[in-house]
Amino acid sequence: MAEVELEHDSLLELAQRLQRADLRRHLRDGLRTGRVVKALSGVPPHRIWKDADLEAKDIGWLGDRLPIPRFLREIPDPPIVLYYRGGIECLSAPAVAIVGARRCSARGRELAREMACMLADHGLVVVSGLAAGVDGAAHRGALESGRARSTVAVLGHGFGRIYPASHRTLAAKIELAHGALVTEYPPLTPPARWRFPERNRLISGLVRAVVLIEASTRSGSLITARMALEQGRDVFAVPGGAGDPLYGGSHRLIREGAALVETPADVLEELGRDAVHATGKAPEPVPADLQMIHAVLGAQPRDADEIAAATGAAVTGVNAALVRLELEGFVRQLPDGYIRVPFR
Repeated sequence: MAEVELEHDSLLELAQRLQRADLRRHLRDGLRTGRVVKALSGVPPHRIWKDADLEAKDIGWLGDRLPIPRFLREIPDPPIVLYYRGGIECLSAPAVAIVGARRCSARGRELAREMACMLADHGLVVVSGLAAGVDGAAHRGALESGRARSTVAVLGHGFGRIYPASHRTLAAKIELAHGALVTEYPPLTPPARWRFPERNRLISGLVRAVVLIEASTRSGSLITARMALEQGRDVFAVPGGAGDPLYGGSHRLIREGAALVETPADVLEELGRDAVHATGKAPEPVPADLQMIHAVLGAQPRDADEIAAATGAAVTGVNAALVRLELEGFVRQLPDGYIRVPFR
């Protein structure tokens, strides 16, 4: 198909039209999206996209003038331009992606949060997609580590359309902590179902490894894992209970060769790093007199009556043990009962 060359003024006019129409759907004459974006990569965003609600001065871009991180330049379909808000230093730092289900369980959300917090403690940048569920928990966990530049959110839309809207505050917190929000889409590009799988190649492209937490066989996070394998990245998966549908995709990946990990130490060991927590101390063991109660807890909440039935202990004794376990950080109370704290 014949190539199309456009004059600079025509490119500006075309870019402004893209506020309402997607280039891939409406250009049928052989002009690829990347060709237009590359031609525009040296033009300040505020000269292209005009919107009263968009603070274009806060947006930076990587392309011809500022290089895109090497990891991303080497993937099969690299971005031509990468727009960012926040700090860009974390884009070139050692990073791990944490991804999983949007409709995750309380256990999956807690597991993602604690995994991210501990990996950030070790100096790794946590990358995810700002989606509901596991993604949001991973970003929050990295921020809870207290380290600056601890997390990167890769968006499937422009900065003027943060999605989900409930994560606008989270996005602002990432910026304030000198993390980064990045996207290859122009600022006014709205969310669309097909853009999220497309952006997943950037999540895996930015990192050394992808950790999959609580993914069913239909989870979109499996796309990220597949792309990571194609890009030569490591893929790790956290297992769930036998037959648990929330972990069907995770278990399938493990059967196909993904490394099974249960703790941040496992991830660090797979990456060839010191697996001791940032405090320099190994976790404290569960006191001997509490081990029986602790052992029957897992990913699904259980109340004191269920625990008493499983252990043969009196309910009063179970309640006292649970209070001690919670105070020492080994279990956490949820509305439906208690779960074991991940990684303890």
